[in-house]
Amino acid sequence: LLNHDWPGNVRELFQTVEHVFSGCIEASTLFAVHLPAAFRVQAARAAVQGGQAVVSAENAGCQELKPWNEYKEDFEKEYVVRLMAHCQRDTKAACLFSGISKSKMYRLLQKYI
Repeated sequence: LLNHDWPGNVRELFQTVEHVFSGCIEASTLFAVHLPAAFRVQAARAAVQGGQAVVSAENAGCQELKPWNEYKEDFEKEYVVRLMAHCQRDTKAACLFSGISKSKMYRLLQKYI
């Protein structure tokens, strides 16, 4: 964030921070991977041009990895919560929007909400 030019000044910074926080509702720690792609590309280019390693295991947050089943459940829960908010808690609309069958949707809602 410190290396970015911020041509949009405070407004661009505010929008970027809002984007990161809204996309990572369940995350307790935010990493560079949570930033928009343009920031990651800019950082990668700068690192390559400077002859540095682009991503180390520590910087990528590998020590924070969970077992696959936990990650999948976290993702499912976040998706269902955001989907229902987007569809204003209309189950039929959520099924149509997501392509999830009605029976699967009800199972997910029972599990996570």
